This record gives sequence, structure tokens and C-alpha cells, in this order.
Amino acid sequence: MTSIPRRSAPRPPRKSVIDRIRGRVSPQDVARLYRLLLDRDPESDFAMSEKVHRDWLDVIEEFVVSTEYRQAQRRTAARELSTRAVEFDAPLQVTDPELRELFEETRSHWLSVGTSEETVDWSVLTSDQYLGRKSSAEVVDFYRTGAEHLDLVLDLVKRVRPSFRLQDARVLDFGCGVGRVLRHLVETTAWSEGWDFSTTHLEWLLRRFAEFDIPADSFGIRALDSLDIAEPDPRFDLSFSLLTLQHNPPPLIAHLLREIFRSLTPGGIAVLHIPTVPLVGGNGFSIAGYKETHATELGLYAFPREAVLDIADRHGAQLRWSRYADWTSPAVLDEFLVFSREEPTP
Repeated sequence: MTSIPRRSAPRPPRKSVIDRIRGRVSPQDVARLYRLLLDRDPESDFAMSEKVHRDWLDVIEEFVVSTEYRQAQRRTAARELSTRAVEFDAPLQVTDPELRELFEETRSHWLSVGTSEETVDWSVLTSDQYLGRKSSAEVVDFYRTGAEHLDLVLDLVKRVRPSFRLQDARVLDFGCGVGRVLRHLVETTAWSEGWDFSTTHLEWLLRRFAEFDIPADSFGIRALDSLDIAEPDPRFDLSFSLLTLQHNPPPLIAHLLREIFRSLTPGGIAVLHIPTVPLVGGNGFSIAGYKETHATELGLYAFPREAVLDIADRHGAQLRWSRYADWTSPAVLDEFLVFSREEPTP
């Protein structure tokens, strides 16, 4: 006799995630939330019972606004940042012809931007408020931002050399653009110069300085039209670079750093603003990729901190102070690095 298989009772339909969120929290759900969000088991049955059968969204909100959850997130972020900083590397070794090609490609980009009155200030500070024709008052406001950045540089210098006197110093603004910071150094230093890739920017600098009645013989400018940058005789007591280095491919950043350190007198100070940790993805640099994109977009590159320290050490400069900043982009973590070049031993 053939037995007829029993028909099992139909299973209730499985709830969707949305249905579960709209419903109430079970004890199993509470335990899972503890492990997912706090990486631990519930501390007691009482702690569990406080959350069971409550609305899902209320319970989740209670977890994510808790001090323990925020501290856990900070610890996780700190671990990830430390890992990125340690593991980050960038291709720095290129042949001399490749380095010269990178220099020419980069310089050609800078020669192509800020060519009109409508775009020149925006090409320095990429905020929409600096687009378009500007009144005299608006131009003055734009240059006032340079005073704020000079104050920052001097604050960093004073942290490592409290006795530093600007009025006695020869100062280099490396990547001066249209003279936004240099304008506030002229006639307040023993001598000040601005160096830049862009002859277009330097022409605007001369035009604006003339409008400000700044004598042409009270400052120096230099167009960086070759890789042979630094003077044979180091002669600057302070060299600084803000919002400049990160727009160059890493092998060229390495070369520019060497030239900045070479520009310092013994005992001179360098203040560098440079992204040292990529927060999104990797560095993404390749020579082939750079050739494809440089003409249409301005690159943003991080540069390994250890490589900065190595280049400095090779030129007799030691790191004296540093701090992180958020000047550039959510994609990178910036640093201000302050170096001093060693005095010769008597």
C-alpha cells in the first residue's frame, strides 16, 4: 500500500528588510546590532530587555548616537588612516627625459589657465566667487586672502624659530601665482621673490602690483621655464609653498622639493603644504594616464610623507613641526611641514 506523503504547512512569507525595519526588534536582532555596531555582545540581560520589542529605527538611532559607537568609529577611522599613511607609496623614479616631459606637460597646463580677467583669480582659488570681472574692491578682497595665508606661514615659522624676524629675511614664495601672498611680503622683508610656472600669472602679478603702486624694483619674480630651478648659491632664509605642490605629478613634486630645499641658506626654514595621505583610492598616477588627462583637468596628487623626509634629509634639512589640515579636497589629507636646514658646524 502506497503511503501518501504529508503535505507540510506552508511557511509564512519572509519579511523584507523594509518590513523588518517597520516592525519591532526581537532579542536576536538586538544581539546582532550589538555585534554589528559595537563589535561586542550585550553587557547584560537588562540592557537587552530595554531594546526588545521597540521600534527598529528608534533602537538603531540609540546605538549610532551613543558615545561608545562614536568612539568606535573614530578608532576605526584612525586605524584606517594609519594604515593608508604607512602603506601609501607613489612612483617617483623616472628617467631624465620622462621628468622633462612631465615638467613641460605640467607647465603647458598652467600656461593655459587664468588667461582672462574673468578666470585669472579663479585659477588660483577655485571658488565661484572669483569668476567673472571684478571691481577694484573685489580685487583687494581677493588679495586680502593672501594676508591670512601669510599669517599662517609666519605662525608655523615662529613655532620652530621664535626669534625669526621677517624684516631681516630673504623670502621665497614658491608657486606665487598672481602674487596673492607675495603682495604682503613686499617692503616688509629684506627681500622677497615669487617663482611660478605660469608666465600668464606673473604678467597679471605685475599688472596688479602696478595698480597697487608697488615699485617694480622692490620684489623679484621668476618664471620657471626649465627643470634647473634653484640658484647655485642658496640665498633664502624662508621658502614656502602653499596650494601648489599637489597639482604636480609625484616625480615632479620630488624634483621641486629638492629645489626648494636647495634654495635655503644654512639655518633657513621651509614651510610646505602638501597632501601626504590619499583618503579615497590610491594615488592613481601613471605617466601614460597623466598625458591623457592633464590638458583637460587639474590633477591632485598626494606625496608620501617618508619621501618628503628623505629628500629633506639628503639636503641637510630636518622636520621641526607638522600638523594636518583640510585645505584641499576630501580625497586627500594635507599636512603643513616645517623644516630647517642645518647650520654649518663651526
